[in-house]
Amino acid sequence: MRMRRILVLLISICCIVQMLSAEQPMLIPVCRSYTAQQGSFVLSEKSCIAYADEALRPVAEYLASMLHIGVAHSATNAQIMLNINPLLAAEEYELSVDAEKVTITGGDYGGIFCGVTTLLQLLPSEVYSGSLNLPQEIACCTILDRIFNIGG
Repeated sequence: MRMRRILVLLISICCIVQMLSAEQPMLIPVCRSYTAQQGSFVLSEKSCIAYADEALRPVAEYLASMLHIGVAHSATNAQIMLNINPLLAAEEYELSVDAEKVTITGGDYGGIFCGVTTLLQLLPSEVYSGSLNLPQEIACCTILDRIFNIGG
């Protein structure tokens, strides 16, 4: 009887873990807020990145190099947009993925960079080895997070 209870407990834990992983991807560090939405954004060779502030050019170029896509000179042509919002705190960001575009809005450059690293985690691990094949689907979601400076 004891063995049966242990088996039921293990199966229950596995089911709960599976349900949670289906809802929210494994992100490191765990984000403050994740809201899943219907649909997906298709990242393709034709996708491009635009940035609202010249100071964001290095992070835009970094993201473009990781995804093997271009950087646009106009936001109207871009499917991935990087924006600064001074109302957000330092290193705070919002990552919004809908069927048409991806928007990363940060309180500063650090917030944008944190949002970019989170976006990369939504893709297969091949993105880190430079062997990501496009097109790739990214589930629609909204992620809010802020990196806290614990050291002072």
